[in-house]
Amino acid sequence: MYVTASVQEQENNLSTIKSNRTMSNEIFVAFATQKGGIGKSTYTIFTASLLHYRMGYRVLVADCDYPQWSIARQRERDLDVMESSERLKQQMMTQYKQTGQKVWPVLETQPSSALADVSNYIRQEEVPDVVLVDFPGTIGTKGVLGLMACMDYLFVPVRADKTVLESSITFARTINEGIIARKSSPLKSVSMFWTMLDRRERTPLYEHYEQVIRHFGLSLMRSRLPMRSRFSRESDGNGGIFRSTLFAADRSFTVDSGMDDFLAELCAIAKLE
Repeated sequence: MYVTASVQEQENNLSTIKSNRTMSNEIFVAFATQKGGIGKSTYTIFTASLLHYRMGYRVLVADCDYPQWSIARQRERDLDVMESSERLKQQMMTQYKQTGQKVWPVLETQPSSALADVSNYIRQEEVPDVVLVDFPGTIGTKGVLGLMACMDYLFVPVRADKTVLESSITFARTINEGIIARKSSPLKSVSMFWTMLDRRERTPLYEHYEQVIRHFGLSLMRSRLPMRSRFSRESDGNGGIFRSTLFAADRSFTVDSGMDDFLAELCAIAKLE
């Protein structure tokens, strides 16, 4: 009921939504769910770093995960680790020579002020190709639904858990029917995707869940991201690169984990060429 009521309240302020998206041609993308703990920040970091460092897009991350600002805090940890690692310093120099890309910027902000902060950044710094927005763990935070309505594309991680699945379907249906169907905002699509996939799980379980998703007319990506401990592993300066705000993850990991296929599908949906 809260979601529906909040969307209706936001629908009464459509002029605000439209006027807040008067920037350039950057594309706004976000991972979103009703609840936390399913990897939104992790996928935001992987996507930002792969788009920016490997594919050459200019990426800006708006960290709205108030009050912990988890991505901004990881950036601080990453810089501290690099400061004490000659290997990472050399790797950073090599990456810059090869790509010409500095580290992607991260803005600490809140949902209610995110668009204004991004707009100020663009006026003072540079225009990004992609703005990735990291939302708080709950949509009950002030301004979250209004900001979601201002995205161009939303991606909803879902795992094979009855409670999570029902919550995610309710969330995606509400966004589809309450915002996209009314054509009242920039939001073009909501795409669900499997995450934390247990490859030992019997296939019919996922087939059944996918039938439910299709029954409600929701979009489900082909890509499936398995359970991998390295999704949450930060660099210590000695091993490989996995989740990092300073580097693209090792290619061997992104291939094995499905991130390469996932990113290619995300780029196709978001029309990133």
